[in-house]
Amino acid sequence: MKRHQVTSSDIVDNPYNLEIVEMDTYQIPRTLEDIDYGVISGAIVYSAGMDTSSSLLNEEIVDEFEIIATVDEENVDSEWAQAVVDAYQSDEFAEFLDEQNEDDYWNIPEDLE
Repeated sequence: MKRHQVTSSDIVDNPYNLEIVEMDTYQIPRTLEDIDYGVISGAIVYSAGMDTSSSLLNEEIVDEFEIIATVDEENVDSEWAQAVVDAYQSDEFAEFLDEQNEDDYWNIPEDLE
């Protein structure tokens, strides 16, 4: 799987002539008081304990940026890998998500492949 990294060079059009400043994604929540806009991934927003109701828009998850857990072929049938699958598909995890996933903030795939 190819890893994608989005940078300012990917911007095709900037009709408002915004000054785009690239920074470490973990620093953006700390700088919001000093900037007009910030683009932050959902995982960072969650980790920073930010109020999601203050966002201007929410990201659309695209396949290229979805986080996928994989194992080496030799470990596919291992006890620990199966334990991860079982935990992910457990009723307890589903209940946790129901309680914690306010406004369907996390995009959770229906199944594991």
